[in-house]
Amino acid sequence: MSFGKGWISLEIGDVPRVAQTSLPTNPSRMQRRGSDGEGGLVFVLNNNGVEWRGNPVQTAFPNAHFQPVAFRGSSDTGVPANEATNHDGWGDFWAPPRGYTVYARTP
Repeated sequence: MSFGKGWISLEIGDVPRVAQTSLPTNPSRMQRRGSDGEGGLVFVLNNNGVEWRGNPVQTAFPNAHFQPVAFRGSSDTGVPANEATNHDGWGDFWAPPRGYTVYARTP
C-alpha cells in the first residue's frame, strides 16, 4: 500500500505499520497507521536550530484531524497547532527548532 509522496513504507508481516521519509530531509517525518482503522500518528523531527519547520506531506489518513500530544524544542516553548488532512490525505505537520512533535489522529 502506498503512503503517498515522500514516504517509504515498511511492512510488518502483511500489514503496513510504519512509514518514514527518505532521509536526510528536514524536517523528517514518520507515520504509523494504527490497527483496525483505529489510532494512527504522524511524527515530525526538526534538526534546524533556529526556526520551526514543516511542510505539506501526503499521509495515509484522508479527511483526518490530528492533535499534538507530545512535543519539545531546544529552547522554543511554543505549542504546535492542531492539523487536518484533505480528501487526498495531504496536511501540514510542524516541529519546533531542534525538536519534535507527535500528532495523534483524533476521532
